[in-house]
Amino acid sequence: MAIFLYIIFLGLWCFINYKKNQFNISVLILLLYFIGAFSCLCIFIFYPTEIKYPERITIDSVASHIILMWLFMYPLIKYGNYFSPERLIISNLKLNIFSWCIIVPSLLAMAISIFDIIKIFSYGNLLAARMAFVNGDLSTEYVSRYGAIGYIMSLGPVISFLALFFFFYKKFYKQNNGIITWLLFLSSFCIVAYNLAIAGREGFVRWFFYCIFCSVFFKNYIKFKQNKKFFGIIGCFGFLLLTIFTMITIDRFEDSNNGPLYSLISYCGQQFYYYSYAYDRFFNDGYGSLGELFPIISNHRAEAMDINSFVNADYYLNTFSTFAGSFLKEAGFANTLFLAIFTFTISYFTFWRKKKYSNYSLTRIIAYLFYYEVILLGFFYFIHYLKFTQIAIVFFIILSFLICSIHIKKNVYSCIK
Repeated sequence: MAIFLYIIFLGLWCFINYKKNQFNISVLILLLYFIGAFSCLCIFIFYPTEIKYPERITIDSVASHIILMWLFMYPLIKYGNYFSPERLIISNLKLNIFSWCIIVPSLLAMAISIFDIIKIFSYGNLLAARMAFVNGDLSTEYVSRYGAIGYIMSLGPVISFLALFFFFYKKFYKQNNGIITWLLFLSSFCIVAYNLAIAGREGFVRWFFYCIFCSVFFKNYIKFKQNKKFFGIIGCFGFLLLTIFTMITIDRFEDSNNGPLYSLISYCGQQFYYYSYAYDRFFNDGYGSLGELFPIISNHRAEAMDINSFVNADYYLNTFSTFAGSFLKEAGFANTLFLAIFTFTISYFTFWRKKKYSNYSLTRIIAYLFYYEVILLGFFYFIHYLKFTQIAIVFFIILSFLICSIHIKKNVYSCIK
């Protein structure tokens, strides 16, 4: 069975990194993908009838997936083994300025989302609310609803990862319990509120992933006995999020053939066989082009709610297939391979540990966190395909550089020294 290639590849890569570096953020993301591959194997064993085209999962398709994942992930894994809290050297003033640039749009977006969430629960059934969103009756388009200020709000859901990361940095590494620290923590839930406003589960999963990342990254600085209140708050929030997540899952999938349990296993594992479906259908040509993956460059407006409405395929295309599968469906295998090689080259030298001038760069770390997020959430699919999302990423990378440059006279580039 070709699926075992995933188990072997990801298992060995994860084990080797663990033996060399212990449990860190690189091992974490490899373990996540390994769990996904194992879940896919469970689907094959316990729910074989759900795999409509098992003949499409071949040695060729799985091997191509492994090659693409390695090219995209290797620089991330390599630098992740080197990255540590000590690498971020920035004054408290500059960090606070950057923190407020995270807090303001996040809290604005959350304030608006509260009213949308109330509307969601008024439907009584979260499946009905979700269908209302799919049919266009609900919207989270801040710009169309609130005009120019909507652009500021729209930044919020994109930077929840940054909010939680800098909360952990200030709380546990800097031992700071000020108002900014806790506003960063509150801001991290912006993605949860934003996604809950359309009866989605994705926001819960994102925040959970972000929290695990931060817990692993700052594990040497987290003291349980000294932070019992915080962990109590986390426990309460976690229970609330789990309850709402369960409600959404039951409402949306209790009437399916295999019930909510299968939906959770499929949520983790379907992407590894759906990639092979994409490989079979879109190997030569995708339904779009490489430029359409990056509307910040091509100015193309991505439409992804129902791909089957304009693309002919014998399976449902709005399914998970990992970030590599998203690229393959859009642009074909050759273009995806080109993108992987290009990304490998750029990211390898960007995060090359021997480049001493950037060891302590806030800009470099912000770029790395966004890169990690793309691969982390790419466990499901390429989530960062919207033009505004890509603009927001570039904006915060540039903003971090400009903040670093404040009051630097001799050399504007000293912010990355």
